[in-house]
Order: sequence, then structure tokens, then C-alpha cells
Amino acid sequence: YDNVATMARRSAEGRVKQTAPDLAESTERYGELCSEVEDIRRRLAPEELCDIVYEDFVAHPEESLRAVCGFLGVEAGPSYIADSAGVVWPQVRRARDGVDWTAAEREAVAQVIAGHRVLAGYSWDS
Repeated sequence: YDNVATMARRSAEGRVKQTAPDLAESTERYGELCSEVEDIRRRLAPEELCDIVYEDFVAHPEESLRAVCGFLGVEAGPSYIADSAGVVWPQVRRARDGVDWTAAEREAVAQVIAGHRVLAGYSWDS
């Protein structure tokens, strides 16, 4: 919901004439992006991927950064990790709360979530 809300807001901001965020268009695009990611996942071996859950990253940025750097084979010193972790938002931001949703728009996102394994566990309340 937060990704869709952010996409819709940014799309509205980029229009010449300011309009309300188009959640239906953004939901469709987000679903397409999720499908593209799943297609890429099918073509790669599991060890070629590094999954990072955003909420875990925000909760434990240093640990997450070390995992990403290790996956990439990049040496990351303590100051790099600390400096990088220092610019991570201190908590997950709920962009969904800044947009007015209809029941149908919320259900459309729920259907995208249901159709993509990587989104399992996400819901309006999570």
C-alpha cells in the first residue's frame, strides 16, 4: 500500500495540472513491476539474489547493510556501515495514510499482494 501510494503521489506531482493521485493506475503498474521481479527471480539461482525486507532493514540497518555488502563482495568498514545506517529513516513510513482510498482501491492492492509470493505477509494493517 505504501509503495502504491508513493507511486501515485509522485505521478500526480509530475503532471502539469495537479490532480489527485491515481491509485488504480499505480496499483496496476506496481503489479506489473512485481511480475517482472518474479520473472527475473525464475531466471536466477537463489544464491544470485539478496532478499532484504524493508521493515527489517529499517529496524536493523547496520545488520542489513552488512548482509548486502557481503552478498556483493564489497568490503564495508565500520564507519561506512555506521554512516550509511545513519541516514536510514528511524521507522517505517506509512505513505498510505496520506492518500484517500476507496474500498475497491484497497481490494485491488490486496489482490496484487495475494498474487505475489514476495509480498506475503503484507496487509493494510501491517
